[in-house]
Amino acid sequence: MELSVDPTKVFTVKGILWWIRRWPRAAILIGDRPLLTFPRARYPCGIPLDHPLCLIALPIAPDAVFFASAKDKVRKMTLSKITLAVNEETIGRSTDAVYAFDTSLRSFVKPRIEAKAKNTWEPGVWPFR
Repeated sequence: MELSVDPTKVFTVKGILWWIRRWPRAAILIGDRPLLTFPRARYPCGIPLDHPLCLIALPIAPDAVFFASAKDKVRKMTLSKITLAVNEETIGRSTDAVYAFDTSLRSFVKPRIEAKAKNTWEPGVWPFR
């Protein structure tokens, strides 16, 4: 609701670039809290629209992620770098479940989920600054 009545936030949203990045195969995890933001914002859905480097990422399929950002840097990043960042952040933000298209990401997911359960792991810094 705040977004629809705050003129500064409406202006920010109008200035954001919106796009979908696709992968040639299923490589993206989808978690039970799929909205990813930089800088990290607290759940349920804080979006730091007032931050000049605001980035919104929303995995929408095992081979696609929706992005919104005021900066063009993410568009120029390699798929592998984006995949690592999105998948780590998805695991980090999840509370109960992370979903994958098949078992091909098991060796990536399993050690992170186990370490997260022991509080010995958290996702790396978003490389989208």
